[in-house]
Amino acid sequence: GTSEEAAALIYDLAVNHPYLTGQVITMDGGWT
Repeated sequence: GTSEEAAALIYDLAVNHPYLTGQVITMDGGWT
């Protein structure tokens, strides 16, 4: 993904999902 996509994900998680904690989100371009 692009840095814009990463920023959009981080923003969405921070603003729309305040109770989502302790998650590991892998951003490796689909390699795993």
